[in-house]
Amino acid sequence: MLNSTLNYFPKITMLTRSCYRLLLRPIIIFMVMAFTHPSGAVELRVVDASGAPGEDVTIAVLIDDEGDTLSAGFTLRYDREILSATGAETTSLSSGFMLAHAVKWAQITVAMGDDTALTGGKGALVNVTFSISESASEGKTTITLSDPAVYDSDYRAKTVTTFDGTVTISKTTSTTTIGNQPCPAAVIYGEHSKKTSLLRYLRDNVLSQSPGGQEIIRLYYEWSPVIVEVINEDEEFKAQLKEMIDGMLPLIREIVE
Repeated sequence: MLNSTLNYFPKITMLTRSCYRLLLRPIIIFMVMAFTHPSGAVELRVVDASGAPGEDVTIAVLIDDEGDTLSAGFTLRYDREILSATGAETTSLSSGFMLAHAVKWAQITVAMGDDTALTGGKGALVNVTFSISESASEGKTTITLSDPAVYDSDYRAKTVTTFDGTVTISKTTSTTTIGNQPCPAAVIYGEHSKKTSLLRYLRDNVLSQSPGGQEIIRLYYEWSPVIVEVINEDEEFKAQLKEMIDGMLPLIREIVE
């Protein structure tokens, strides 16, 4: 198997040069609430996504604020004949937060917070996973973001502007779902290393925001099993791949900062 796999080495190498700008996620909850005067302004936005009937799709909820966010919560509402929410996880931006979610009827409610506030900026705050019904017809369906609540470190409520998102359902469209695919970067650098976290941040906050980036994510996870297999069986290939990615990290830092 290794010999046949290594025949694809040039192809894999070219692919990974394009793909190694991404990666993984997760954690659990506590939310702070207070009724005080508004503090600052923040935007919460549901990112558009696409998928086919019977597939899972991961949808990011972006936050854009001026900083000092200690806790946040919201509800996503959707057509339960088309979508079913299955879970929610933190991202690279919010990995220090504890998170809880509750799925009820045609909505999922998310609450998150911690002792240390977010430093601000724009990025994916939460990744929410949905299953698309096997019987879903092609077209668009709306995910509505409602009941937002964002608080700063003084427990003051922030003014929140929300933006809904859509899921485009097509029998010929692949999703950008991450799933439980093998993770080459985690194999090379370690699951919780700073370099792996940087690549995950790029995936969640840059690549996932455009069709071209979503295609890179799809290709990456399509090829991940064979890349991981070669990494585990060929130390020289692993070293070469690591050297190549190390050379890209300064550029990636410039992109995400």
